[in-house]
Amino acid sequence: MTDGIIGVNIMVALSDFNDLVLTALEEMVDIIFFGAGITLNNLKTLAEGKIEKITTKFVPIISSGKSARIIFQWWSRHYNYVPDAVVVEGPLAGGHLGFTREQINNPNYALEKLLLDVISIIIPFEDQYSKKFL
Repeated sequence: MTDGIIGVNIMVALSDFNDLVLTALEEMVDIIFFGAGITLNNLKTLAEGKIEKITTKFVPIISSGKSARIIFQWWSRHYNYVPDAVVVEGPLAGGHLGFTREQINNPNYALEKLLLDVISIIIPFEDQYSKKFL
């Protein structure tokens, strides 16, 4: 119905997460953003021999290099696939990102620092999966 890009944000913490993802894939959305949790085992239903045929882009919302490392290593090892991009949110983004009240204004957790950490984690996956993250 449009020549534009359609994306949805599906919270990993929802009990019907898999159903929502499968519906989004059936409707051929362009991008699925994964928020409110780390997307690991939930992609098993999609990986049943067809993840490489899916054209939808998978983009987890993360808040640290540690979460990037967990997701990229898990997806690589279990699906031979990595996210197409990431959204990095710092402590000022609000929501359920795992930051403590003390970390909100702590310069050690500034978005700029988090971003550099995430970049250092995901760049090594570019060549292996023929993706360009920056």
